[in-house]
Amino acid sequence: MTQVPQGSTPTGGRGAGLPLLLLGLGALVLVEPWLPGRAWITETVGETALLRFALAGACAVLALLVVDRQRTAVLLRTLLGELQRVGRAARGGAEPSAAERDEAVRILISALDSGDPNTRQTAHGHLVRLTGIDLGTASGAWRERFGTAHDS
Repeated sequence: MTQVPQGSTPTGGRGAGLPLLLLGLGALVLVEPWLPGRAWITETVGETALLRFALAGACAVLALLVVDRQRTAVLLRTLLGELQRVGRAARGGAEPSAAERDEAVRILISALDSGDPNTRQTAHGHLVRLTGIDLGTASGAWRERFGTAHDS
């Protein structure tokens, strides 16, 4: 089981300063016309150097956020796997009951209406795995087949 040290974030504490860095870069671009030594900066590195620097910084922050999101997704999948393993062990390795399976199908059908394409894709994959049939990614066909009402 993957363990996260107590008191730390799943991403190792990185990421907390990223919004502040972005705000700082934005503020620097806004006040650039009034910076002391602006003439020297312009002569030395060019008129748009500060803007290029800020854009490069923003791209670096975006790249770090993408990597952080991927690491978080891996940790969450690992956690889910461990929770499923513990749940199976608590039931003595038995398969879920029909009521548990029906509840899981109902929740997954609701997830097909999510605004996040990854959530919809994951829900669809689990529905196919649980039911053994593929009715596509539209929730309507699944609701009709399994008789679930639309959750608000």
